[in-house]
Amino acid sequence: MDRVVSPHSSLINAIYHFVRGTNVKRDRLLQKIDGEVLEFVLQSPHPWIDRSVGEIKLPRGAMISMVLRGDLLKVATGDLQLRVGDRVLLFGLPKAIKNLDELLAD
Repeated sequence: MDRVVSPHSSLINAIYHFVRGTNVKRDRLLQKIDGEVLEFVLQSPHPWIDRSVGEIKLPRGAMISMVLRGDLLKVATGDLQLRVGDRVLLFGLPKAIKNLDELLAD
């Protein structure tokens, strides 16, 4: 399979990953969409552990979209309880992501 790699996008994504810390496993800017997708692992202690997605107050413009638990990919419905070790996929507009930096830090 052939893939096109943008050195510019790769560099920006690598810098974002470095800035966000080791807890954020992936951070991607989306082409032609004003937003980012972050993948991070919930590690103890984190305020989202043992809370349902519906209970979590996110900034306007951010949403938890999927949760990878072991080998299971779960849609982030309001009643899904988050656990230690869950890999959370979060979509957010730049302003919303900026307001989440403290929660995403290691």
